[in-house]
Amino acid sequence: MQSKETSEEVAEEDIVRRAALDVGSACIKLVVADVRCRPGSVPVVINSLFEAKDNVYMTEDLEKHGGTEFSSAILEKSFQALKRMQKLAEEKGATEIAGVATAAFRKASNGPAHLMRLREEGIKLEIVAQEEEAALGFMTARSACSDLDIDRMVAWDSGGGSFQVTAWEGGKVVSWMAGVGSGVAGALLVQRVQAGCLKQGGSPNPVALEDAEALVVSLKEKIGACPPWMLDKIRSPGVTVVGIGDAYSIFHLGAQLASEAAGEERHRFSRREVWEGVQRLCRKSDEELFSRGYTREVDRARSVVPKAVLLYTVMELLGCEAVLKRQTNGNGLGVLIAENFWG
Repeated sequence: MQSKETSEEVAEEDIVRRAALDVGSACIKLVVADVRCRPGSVPVVINSLFEAKDNVYMTEDLEKHGGTEFSSAILEKSFQALKRMQKLAEEKGATEIAGVATAAFRKASNGPAHLMRLREEGIKLEIVAQEEEAALGFMTARSACSDLDIDRMVAWDSGGGSFQVTAWEGGKVVSWMAGVGSGVAGALLVQRVQAGCLKQGGSPNPVALEDAEALVVSLKEKIGACPPWMLDKIRSPGVTVVGIGDAYSIFHLGAQLASEAAGEERHRFSRREVWEGVQRLCRKSDEELFSRGYTREVDRARSVVPKAVLLYTVMELLGCEAVLKRQTNGNGLGVLIAENFWG
């Protein structure tokens, strides 16, 4: 990604090469970019140079251990993954590295001590409140969708442990959010709907259609109603709901389901297309879902149906008829230009 203002038009002393980390509930993401940091003006990403990610399933681990603390095994996996990211950033010439830790770290009692250990290694991460995560999501969507008017865009960011739906109103970012992501949806499906035990690590597949329908009900109960002001925003003429995330986000899955039905690549998908997709995903084994490209690993096929059902449920709560998918590597673009993480 390169901004309209090319690096040749910017004074060399104004450019800083930054490495932004987004430690999400299922994946650690890195973005290295040149950022224009001119005194008195908002930072601008001039050139996005490198991206990387490593799957570390923090929320899933948290749910398996009572929802209060991480296991020592997942903390060590996270530590090693972040050290690899630090090395990659340095190899790409980054002179600053910082980032955020999100939903899973907001819940885990041993999360802060883990971040202190990382800080001693030169990796500065901050646990951000969900409101700040929402603002970062909006900034990321804004960077990825510069063609959309800021007043006509609603940004939707959804991870393993939470989701945030954010808009620009009255000169500020306003959000509707909940501590429910794909990892939480998966736990609900296994524990509440199928009355199983998450600790056993078994897959919910093949999922019966009636179980998918019951999961919609459980998710609505857990999330609650969307506030009227957001419903009004979604209904406003010309508003586009933008779903941001990587190639295995719920939004990529929604676009994949719509493309599959249409027989051509689609980046915009409807609520109806998502539910029709859920019906096709039901009664499929892990191996069938993996073979059809819905997941990168066969043992991750257990998350496919919960992702699709969560996507449909939140679209229904929003009264949202369609979503435009924009691929981003977490909220890295937002972190790069949020000055409170740097310096």
